[in-house]
Amino acid sequence: IAFPEKDGKPTDVKVKLDTAAGEIELTLFPELAPNHVRNFLALTKAGYYDGLVFERLVRQEGQAPDGSPVRVDFLTFGCPAGEGIPGLGHLGYFLKPEFSDFSQEEGTVGFWHDEDPASAGVRVYITLGPTHLFNGRYTAIGRVSGGMQLLHTLGQAKTL
Repeated sequence: IAFPEKDGKPTDVKVKLDTAAGEIELTLFPELAPNHVRNFLALTKAGYYDGLVFERLVRQEGQAPDGSPVRVDFLTFGCPAGEGIPGLGHLGYFLKPEFSDFSQEEGTVGFWHDEDPASAGVRVYITLGPTHLFNGRYTAIGRVSGGMQLLHTLGQAKTL
């Protein structure tokens, strides 16, 4: 998958997710993680994500390495089993990490991996707030550019 370019650099790519609750627009940044963005676009074009659900909502409080309190809130989608259980939900291939210093703020889109950082493949997360613990630990591919309120509404649901 070739990216549109400007001045020899890949330009951002817009993707729309049509959900039963409404539309979400993502802006993908190929310069951040070209292989992960290509993978996401290929899966999207092949219809892989069609009919899948936001299978998991995570809301946790924890502690940063420096001892300060942190909160982690995000949704995941893309598990072929629709359950988001760690160790399950892959198609049999994995991508090498493309970690960066990209600041994972509200609306960051990235690839979820299990304990092994090289286990990302099809599952995607969207952060519902700043998730700086993911900086340099998870591959970010873009940000939500439309429909963030819809994601917050989904995040308030009792079940997904």
